[in-house]
Amino acid sequence: MNTYIVPKLVTTMQQFIIDPRQQVLDPWHWFISWYDVVPLASMIAILEKTFFPKWLQVLNVWLNTNPNYQEIQRWYSGWRSLLPLAIINHTVIKEKLTEGLVMIDRRISGSVNVQSTPQPPPLPNVNINYEAIYNRGVATTSSTVVSSFKDLVEKKASDHNLLFLPITNRTFEGKQVYQFGNANIYIDKNVIFVYENNQWIPLRLNDLIHRAV
Repeated sequence: MNTYIVPKLVTTMQQFIIDPRQQVLDPWHWFISWYDVVPLASMIAILEKTFFPKWLQVLNVWLNTNPNYQEIQRWYSGWRSLLPLAIINHTVIKEKLTEGLVMIDRRISGSVNVQSTPQPPPLPNVNINYEAIYNRGVATTSSTVVSSFKDLVEKKASDHNLLFLPITNRTFEGKQVYQFGNANIYIDKNVIFVYENNQWIPLRLNDLIHRAV
């Protein structure tokens, strides 16, 4: 996994574009979908090195353009809601989120002017040591290399003794519908959709497992 998945996760986050005007979250959802497979410390290291420097730079630029602060607060809360609880509660992530919050609070309160708003550190332009990032996780959760998101879903179903099978002759918008435990799902661009109350709704893999048991 350290020779395949971790480098791919790093590359995904390095190439990830943060755009408050029109945010594309498909790469983010794919990255977070590995949260239950890749060691937590590895996920934290990737976020610390590749995501948060960009995130803080975007926030800093936005704060210096006479913005709508309610939009910024919603943007901040939105990103925070996309992080699993275990990641949010990690000391490194808490520090990064707090750094962003302090920038917002200072700008709103007017305690600093535009020129003195603290600049986040420049984006790193270095080769990433994938093995070092992976080794921060201490131990892997599995020796199995999972090469696609569908494989990941199938593996998690197997880990929890849940049935995962394609439903014959059933598709939605051209996507195969699967039985996952007692739930019906389909996968689109590495996002899981589950059928509930006569509609398809997106759901994190971890939440799906809890519902499907």
